[in-house]
Amino acid sequence: MNKRQKSKFVRDLSKAVTKQILDRVPDMPEEWDAIELRQYVADMFERNCLGLRAQHIAMGERQRRNAYKHAVAERKL
Repeated sequence: MNKRQKSKFVRDLSKAVTKQILDRVPDMPEEWDAIELRQYVADMFERNCLGLRAQHIAMGERQRRNAYKHAVAERKL
């Protein structure tokens, strides 16, 4: 992916997850504040990645996942 494609992917994923979260706001407990909301946002992004992560593991792509972790740590992303 080039830079433009990466930016588009991030924007599209963020928009999709944001819509899912905003659609659920009416169902959230009134007492939730920034702490619970931050956790919910993180959980929603994680849920959107779990299916893909499971596919990568099933396809034997541990090497790719390890390379990803290394790149994030090395580049301080």
